[in-house]
Amino acid sequence: MEKQSLGMQLVHLRKLKGHTQNSLAAASGVAIRTIQRIEKDEVSPQIETIKLLAESLGVPANALLSTKIPEHENLQKKWLFFIHVSPLLGFLFPFSILFPLFLWLHKKEDDLIYDIHGIKVINFQLSMTILYVLAFIALLFIQGWGFLFFILIFPFNFLVITYNIFKTVYTKNCYYPLAIPFLKNPKNRPKNKKFLFMISMFIVFFGCTSNKEGNEFEKLAEYEGKYEYSNNTSLAIVASKLDTTLYAVIDKAKYPLKQIHLDSFVNIQNSPVVFQRDKNKRIIGYKSSGQTFDLITREYERPELLPRKELFNKAESYAYQIPVALNDGLETGALADAFENPDEIIEMVKKTIDGSYPDVHSILIYKNDKLVLEEYFYGYDKDTPHQLRSATKPIIGGIMGIAIDQGFIKSEQEKLLPFFESSYPDILNMDDRKKAITIADFLRYRHGLDCDNNNPESKGNEALMMASNDWVKHTLDLPTVTEPGTASSYCTGCALTIGSLVEKVTNEKIEDFAKKNLFSPLGITNYKWVFEPNQESMTNFSQLSMTPRDLVKLGKVYKDKGKWSGKQILSESWVNKTFDTDDGDYGYAWQHKYYNLDGKRFDSYLATGNGGQKISVWPELDMVTVFTGGNYNSYLIYGKSTPPNEMIPKYLLNAVE
Repeated sequence: MEKQSLGMQLVHLRKLKGHTQNSLAAASGVAIRTIQRIEKDEVSPQIETIKLLAESLGVPANALLSTKIPEHENLQKKWLFFIHVSPLLGFLFPFSILFPLFLWLHKKEDDLIYDIHGIKVINFQLSMTILYVLAFIALLFIQGWGFLFFILIFPFNFLVITYNIFKTVYTKNCYYPLAIPFLKNPKNRPKNKKFLFMISMFIVFFGCTSNKEGNEFEKLAEYEGKYEYSNNTSLAIVASKLDTTLYAVIDKAKYPLKQIHLDSFVNIQNSPVVFQRDKNKRIIGYKSSGQTFDLITREYERPELLPRKELFNKAESYAYQIPVALNDGLETGALADAFENPDEIIEMVKKTIDGSYPDVHSILIYKNDKLVLEEYFYGYDKDTPHQLRSATKPIIGGIMGIAIDQGFIKSEQEKLLPFFESSYPDILNMDDRKKAITIADFLRYRHGLDCDNNNPESKGNEALMMASNDWVKHTLDLPTVTEPGTASSYCTGCALTIGSLVEKVTNEKIEDFAKKNLFSPLGITNYKWVFEPNQESMTNFSQLSMTPRDLVKLGKVYKDKGKWSGKQILSESWVNKTFDTDDGDYGYAWQHKYYNLDGKRFDSYLATGNGGQKISVWPELDMVTVFTGGNYNSYLIYGKSTPPNEMIPKYLLNAVE
């Protein structure tokens, strides 16, 4: 029998139990990146990690280390027989490939051995198809042995198939000589999916009669509707005309589904999503990760998937307009008065409209004390509060500055832990280094703790923190690994702890303190915020949702040294200390971001969040820029960072001079 690595075993058991990598990470407390690396056999996990995963999967730990997959032997032999005999059911192309391909798609999630054997059968039949083509060419152009080569291919194929039918039933092993590894083994699944898509398209185009009725978009639209989803929630399935792609939309975030065959797709984790039909061939639901989810209704509020519906395929028709003045403290002006090369900005907007920069929801530019650009896309507008994700953290940093300005804390240089002694008298891993941590260390992410969102092995990374009951306690309990105040390490728990500290010293909710001392003075009323640093925030992450125009106001306060309409909202010294940081490092929760273009340096201070939320303050350019977007998990989906990271240097900064 084929021996399976720990990574392969984990993939099999996870899918058998109906888990995605995300849901297993949440259930086990093991970081998703660690799970991904284990499944690719890139790491050898510690036994404690294996125990956590096994417990979440409801299996003993040795099940992950076992070299056998616990399936009934007779049933397994039967399906292995069908897999290897399937090419004989349609011995000629394309059925010699189609039959094993369809059987593999049907059974590969049930048992890892079906996956491995199915791949070998398909690889061999693809290789035989190439040999058939070469033999036919030899028959036509090479006299003598060309004919011999041609007539020997068929019996060779038949004998190899017959040999492996018997071999696999008795030994559960197989041997296919001359097979080219088009499809790799299961731990290289992302490559398999791409190649499987190419195979399917090749077969359909050359060997099958395709349905010519309707275009690709109309075919995808058949799947649209509101469906059940995990944890008693729902999602929308929507087809996009812009890129002819089917999307799953979950809480306004869209995730592409790649079609590999009729009714069969894979999601961003390369897990199958197979739509189900009734006797009348109507879509009634979908199956994914071993679970079936029903179609709820086709009548639902369809999310907008076009950047600008009225300019679909007509991006060049875009005409710039000066933003509307709203008497909200933001004066408006013309783009041409603020930039030397305004056409660069206009081109950036057109590229957003034509889909070159997908899922950018808004672009606002405030320069020389005037709002000169305000553009919204995908159905968003000036009145729509947008999720900020981690861009909430720098705002929490500013609120802490206000609390210190008002005397609730003497200085950010005070030691942090004494403020939490009454709530957490039993903080773990206490040592002299931890006792030395200051509030400023947390504001600058120079905490010294084993906390790094970018390291899946870190005990304080975001996934492990969110699996705990109390996110602040989890952060404070972490062991120290470096001297506080030295190296920075991005840690979500730091910002949440700072927010909790504001509540302790002011004796009121941070939402109420912020409303009274920050939001109301700026005229900000259209926002949402529930700060709850524990599992009550598993769906909203304690994040702020705010309109982009109000984000400009917050950036303007920092640009103007803490002032708004002549009133000092935040002390000038706090703003100066926020911007006094090393290149590329963090000030008081704001990140220093700089660009070098044609020998010139442009400095900015950035509040950034997953999906493309970017609030940038450019003191030397007298400018504030705001981008919001829906490119959540951009690297996983598109293999690159969010669009603003390219748009800012390519267009915006080139427009300056």
